[in-house]
Amino acid sequence: MSVHESLARDALKRIIRDVDATATLAKVQDWISTADDPRDLEQWYIDAIGQVHMSPPQQWPMEQVAALARVHAGLVAGVFAVIRVGGPSLEGGPGRDADRERNASRLSELYGPFRADVDLEQNQADEDGTLSWHEPIRVERASGVSFLAPCSRAGMKPVMLPVTVDPWSVPLEIGSSPPSRTLLHLVEDGAVARWPYGADWLTLFVNLEPYWTKDILEPPAV
Repeated sequence: MSVHESLARDALKRIIRDVDATATLAKVQDWISTADDPRDLEQWYIDAIGQVHMSPPQQWPMEQVAALARVHAGLVAGVFAVIRVGGPSLEGGPGRDADRERNASRLSELYGPFRADVDLEQNQADEDGTLSWHEPIRVERASGVSFLAPCSRAGMKPVMLPVTVDPWSVPLEIGSSPPSRTLLHLVEDGAVARWPYGADWLTLFVNLEPYWTKDILEPPAV
């Protein structure tokens, strides 16, 4: 079992020991299992957090649902921030792993200060490459306040606040990568960029409050 899979398993153990957390997990599982309810999590959002071997979310192992729930909770709480990164050649998402050179070429013209470097060998590497930026950028975090979006069927929307992040180089995951790996990157590396299959942009996640997630690396109490 990999480190990130073990992390997800421990997250699930913590959740099922808490009645409220278990109820929330069931709600998240329902959100990702249906597509007709406007309150459900949008597909691009689920894909950005993780894709499990291209299987539909309703077929995910529960520990991966738990990992997604933990990332989602961090975003809702404003602990994790997010921003989309675009480019002229990203439409339709990445090719398969065998298309590394083409993926690298398509990522070579990102907008703004962003630069992507794809590991063309990736000999058992922990990520597919890196995303870096040479000047401060602005990401968005949830403020804890919501509003009712006009003409929206989805109900309340969070008010987002801008946060400045200094120049940095963070792991880049391309294509299928489970929520547990995203969670591990956020905890260990402080950030991760995702270009999932089918996505027309990269999604950058940043951990703004590492103390909130430090318990994730600790084994759950027996």
